[in-house]
Amino acid sequence: MTVDDGEGRERNGVTRSVAFERADVDASANTTVTATAVDARGQTATATRTLGSREAPRLLSAEFVNGPVDSYHERIDAGRYTAHHVTKVDLNGTDPETVKVRQIPGSPDDVLRVSQKKRVVDGNTLTVHTYWAAYKPGDNPHYTITTRLDVERAASASRVVNDDFEVEPSKPELRLRMLNDGTDGVDMTERIEIDASGSFDPDGSDLTYTWKMGANPHPDDNSTAYLSYWDAGKLVLEDEQDQVTTQTWSALRGFVPEIDDSKTDVWPVYHETGTTPTMYPISSQPYSSAQTLRVRVRTEPIHFRRETSSVSVGAELDGSAGEIVRWNEVPYTPIETRPGDAVGGRNSVYYEGVIELEAAALASEDLRPTLTLYNEEQPDFAREQYDLPTVRVQSLNETRHEDLEVSDVSYAIERPVTERMTVEDRERLQRLRSYGFTVVSASSRVTGYEMERREKVRDAEYETSKRLFDRRWQRRLFIDENDGWGVSGTETTRHREPRTETEWRSARGEDYTGETRRVLVSPARYLTERQYRYWTTETYEREVESRQCLWGGHCYTVTRTEERTRRVSKTYWSLSARSSSHSPTGRTRQHKIRSAEYETQYEHRYTTWETVTERRYEATKRELVSPAVYEWRDYRTVADSQTAWRLAKADDIRIGAERRKPTWEVLREGTKTVERPAYEDAGNVTSTHATVTGTTVRYTTQDGEVRRRVVGPFETEFSGAGVVNEESILREVREEED
Repeated sequence: MTVDDGEGRERNGVTRSVAFERADVDASANTTVTATAVDARGQTATATRTLGSREAPRLLSAEFVNGPVDSYHERIDAGRYTAHHVTKVDLNGTDPETVKVRQIPGSPDDVLRVSQKKRVVDGNTLTVHTYWAAYKPGDNPHYTITTRLDVERAASASRVVNDDFEVEPSKPELRLRMLNDGTDGVDMTERIEIDASGSFDPDGSDLTYTWKMGANPHPDDNSTAYLSYWDAGKLVLEDEQDQVTTQTWSALRGFVPEIDDSKTDVWPVYHETGTTPTMYPISSQPYSSAQTLRVRVRTEPIHFRRETSSVSVGAELDGSAGEIVRWNEVPYTPIETRPGDAVGGRNSVYYEGVIELEAAALASEDLRPTLTLYNEEQPDFAREQYDLPTVRVQSLNETRHEDLEVSDVSYAIERPVTERMTVEDRERLQRLRSYGFTVVSASSRVTGYEMERREKVRDAEYETSKRLFDRRWQRRLFIDENDGWGVSGTETTRHREPRTETEWRSARGEDYTGETRRVLVSPARYLTERQYRYWTTETYEREVESRQCLWGGHCYTVTRTEERTRRVSKTYWSLSARSSSHSPTGRTRQHKIRSAEYETQYEHRYTTWETVTERRYEATKRELVSPAVYEWRDYRTVADSQTAWRLAKADDIRIGAERRKPTWEVLREGTKTVERPAYEDAGNVTSTHATVTGTTVRYTTQDGEVRRRVVGPFETEFSGAGVVNEESILREVREEED
C-alpha cells in the first residue's frame, strides 16, 4: 500500500511522498505517521498525524439459498442433493486476500462438500459460494454449517454465524432392464424378463418390490418379473421411509436392446480438406492422444410379432467430449424366419451408430466413456449403459476440459449510425474500436507507474516411484546401481496357509482315515543275571601204591590213602557278585518276569491354519514431473519515477507499465453494434459471444496406466465471428484446448 502525505508541502513544483508496505499497516487500528524534514542548513521540522482506523469487514449474511434437498447419492442428479450456501462480507476497503471465510460442518461424518469453494469480489463485497450434501435424512433432518469470518492482522475477534439445511427422504429410484434368454437378438414373440435390481434408494434403505397387472415376479428373486409381449406391467417400489415410486410400462415402451460386442469396431479417422474422412484399421495402435477415432456399435436384432410393431431407441454419450455422428435403425434379415415374418421387413431390425472422439478418451480402462441407450417412450426408466472399448495411446500428459456447457449467449448486431464521443477508458476505447470507431485524436499524461512482482503461480510437481524387493541385499544392490533411489521402509503382509497333519489315536473319531496299526504299549520286563567266577581250595584223597621187600628177597605191594589239597575254579549265576573278589565271566542270562502289552491305534487326519508373515523391502525415487511456474503479476502502483526505479532494483520487481490518463476522440460512421440475446437477420450479426463452463481434468500416463485427476471448475468467454451455434462453440473451445 502506498500512502501519500496529503499535507506535504510543495515548493518549486516538488512534492514529497512516503510509501508504506501493506503488511506494516493494520487497517483496523489507528496509525500515527511522523514526518521530519531537514534542509541544507541542518534545520528540521516535524509533523505528526494520526490516521483513523478503517471499520473492520462486516459479515452481511451467511445462509443457505435453496432447500430442502435430497440425501446424497452418486447416481442421482447433483442438483437434487446439493445445498447452496452463500456468505456475503462487506469489506469496508480491506484487502479481500486478508479476509478468510471458513465453513465447518457440525456433523463431519454425515456431511460432505460436493464442490470447491468459489470466491467472487464485486466492488466492496466479497461473496463466497460453497456447496454441501448429507448422506441420509436421519432422525434430525437438519445439518448445521458454521461460518467463521477472520481478518489477518486484525485485533477484532472472529465473527461466527450458524445456518442449517434440511434433507428430506428421497423416493426410490427405479431402474429397469429387459433381458432375453441369451440367444441371438431379442424375440418379442416370447415373454420378456424385466430386471429391476438396479433400482435403489438414495437414503440407503432396503426396497420392497410389488409387481402388478401382467407382470409375474420371479419365485426366487422378487426384483425380477416376467411380462408377455402383449401385456402391460406395473411395479410399485417402496422404501423403509414409506416413500413410493410407481411405474407402468409395456414391453415395447420399456425395452432397450443390448450392444452386440462382436460387432463393435474402432477406426482412426484422418480428415483432409475437400475429401471425406479416411479410416484405417485399429492395428495402427498406439495412437497419439489427439487422434480422432470412430467407434462403430450395433445392437442385438429385435424380432417383432407384427409388421406394425416398432420400438424407438435413442443413444447419448456420457463422460467424453466426443459426439454420436450417426445413429439409425437398420432392417435385419434373420437367418431363420418364422411363419408370418416378412424377411428383411420392419418386424426385424437392429440399431447401428458411429461415435467420433479422441483416442485419449479411450485410453484408460477405468475412465472409459459410456454409451447410454434408452427407450424414447420412457427415457428416464428404460436405460442401458455400455463402456466403449479401450485403445493404446502414446504417453499422455495433458490438461483437458470436459462436461462443457454453453450459457449467456449473445449476438453483436450492426445498425447504421454516426457517432462521435470522447473516451477516457482504454478498455472502453478498445471495445469501441472493435465496434467500428476510429480515433480522431489522442492525448495522455503520466499519473503513476504499475509495478510488477515475480510470483510463483504453480508449485513444482513430483512423482514418486516405488520398487519392492524380497531381500534387503537386493534393495541395497539396486540402490547402489541406480541413482536417485533410496531406502523407504518395509512392507509386511500376513496370510494364512493350511497345514494337514495326521495323528494316531486309541479310538476312532470323525477324521478316521481307515488306516490302523498295532503298537507296543508296555514292553516285556526281564531279569538279567551275570555269571561270576571265584577260586577256592579243596581236599581230596588219593591211593598210593608202594613196593616193599623183606629180607630174604620177598617183595609185596602196599596200598595207602593220602589226603591232598588243590586250587579249583567255581562259577555261579547272580544279580551281583557275592564278594568283591569274584569276577564276572562275561556271560549273562535273562528271566522274563512280565510279558509285553500291545494295542490297536487308528490314523486320523486334520487341518490347521498357520499365519505366514512375508516382508518386502521398499525403495523409492522422487522425480520432478513439472517445474515450478512463475509469472509477473501486478504488485502496486507508485506515483513518481524515483520510487518506481528504487523498487525496481529488487530482482523480483520490475516496472510493468506507465499509468497514463488517456483521452481519445473517436468517430464511427455507418453502423453501430449492440449486444442482444437474439437476432432477426443473421446477415447483421458480426459476432457471437457466450460463456462456456465445465471441468478441468489432468490426464497423465504412469506405468502404462492413464491417470485422471480433476483439477477444478473451468470457465471461459467465447467470441466468434458471425452466427455460431452451440455445437460449433463447443468444437472451437475444444480446438483451442488442443
